[in-house]
This record gives sequence, structure tokens and C-alpha cells, in this order.
Amino acid sequence: MAQKSRPLAPVTVSVAGTRVQITSSASGCGGIIFQANSANTGKIYVGDSTVTSSNGIAIGPGESYTIASQSLDGVMDAELILSDYYLDADTSGNSCRIQYLTVRS
Repeated sequence: MAQKSRPLAPVTVSVAGTRVQITSSASGCGGIIFQANSANTGKIYVGDSTVTSSNGIAIGPGESYTIASQSLDGVMDAELILSDYYLDADTSGNSCRIQYLTVRS
């Protein structure tokens, strides 16, 4: 099954320590790629609605992190829901670019 990469608008954490939802859209997807802006001065943290610097997945400036749905034999078993993901940051104003994967139509 072919997939297509689609961008979300960049997400900025305006106030460090205050999580930001990556989108309010409850769209499903097969994977999400997060890339921290290379100009960031601290880490971005990826997680759910409880994400903080102590429980999120940390990505440094210019680094990326990918979450993929589980599949067996090439068939998507579970969708990731975009609105389930949030970001936090060490430094106010840090940002992250996000792409998500959908079935090519």
C-alpha cells in the first residue's frame, strides 16, 4: 500500500513548559515524522496530552523522530490520530516541523 507524506503547519511552543497540541484534526494516519528546527536552542519533547520534559521523547535541534503504526503483512492494523500528539520545549519559541503519512489516493 503506497503512502503519501503530507505536511502540517510548523508548531511552535510559545512558552516552555506549556504543551501544544500539534493539530486539532482527529485525522488518522500511518505515521508521523517530527523534525526539530535546527535553530532551536533546546530540546522539543513529543508525547500525549501529559507531555513534559521529564516524560516526552526528546529531540534536539535538527533531529527527527518518527512514530509508525503497527502493521502485519503490509496491512495497517491501527491508525495514529494526529490530535493525540503534543509538544513541549526547553526554550520558549522552539519549533518543530511535522509530516504525516496517509494512504496514497
